[in-house]
Amino acid sequence: KSAEYCLLEHDQVDAAIEMYKSMHMWNELLDLAEVRCRDKAPQLREEYFSHLLETGQYQVAARLKARKGDIAEAIDLCLQGEKPQLAADILLNGSTNVNPQLLAHVAEALNKSGRFDIAGQVYERLGRPNDALEAYRKGHAYYRALELAKAANPDSVVQIEREWADYLVSQGQNDAATMHYVESGDFSLALNCSLRAQQWNQAAEILRSAASTSTLRDELRVQYARVGRHFASIGDTETAEDLFLCIDAHKELVEMYLNLGRVDEALRRAKRQMKPAEIDQTFLD
Repeated sequence: KSAEYCLLEHDQVDAAIEMYKSMHMWNELLDLAEVRCRDKAPQLREEYFSHLLETGQYQVAARLKARKGDIAEAIDLCLQGEKPQLAADILLNGSTNVNPQLLAHVAEALNKSGRFDIAGQVYERLGRPNDALEAYRKGHAYYRALELAKAANPDSVVQIEREWADYLVSQGQNDAATMHYVESGDFSLALNCSLRAQQWNQAAEILRSAASTSTLRDELRVQYARVGRHFASIGDTETAEDLFLCIDAHKELVEMYLNLGRVDEALRRAKRQMKPAEIDQTFLD
């Protein structure tokens, strides 16, 4: 800036411009041109643009074109520079009147570069929900996939919930996967995730939800007993009892009270639900 000031003091505007050009300080050069020699500014801008292309700075060149409203040229530069994500950003955040063919080219480039999640957004903009859903699922963008499926393809919602859960498990996120398995109707896998994550309260809630369906109770009988025994071991008799009674595990319930030294309660429960021979065997053991 000091050198610029000295040159301008002696009315050497061209020298100041050449100084900035030799130092590749194009922003300063263009700012100076806009103030001191506006007639040269367009030519200098073109020189700057050519410099960007010669040096492979397609991303910067594309942003310049986008700011001027030359969207098609900006997108072409993005694709030349293998920057489809920038192209999508310009298109999705710019004017609503975008050439569909241009959008399709960008979506194709995004797919080739593995940016399926952003390709999905471009397909949505194109009004191609099925392609958008496929892209979101490939890119594991399940939240966007679900929101779109609810509106455009409700029949696929359950399957997407299942895919999301499977993906979370593959990433070691069992806790997060649990509720997606529940939403997909797979209580068994939901329970497995809860137990792997040691989310016992969550497991108990899942089992309570499943209790209204007899086939599910039978299918999950082992898990009811396992989770019930856990709560018995930590002294939460209310939850343990609730789970044991879901599967008529009266012997487990009586043994819990015996292990806690609550013999009268154990005997009362045994007399109500067990046969005399079973009572004798349990109390003798």
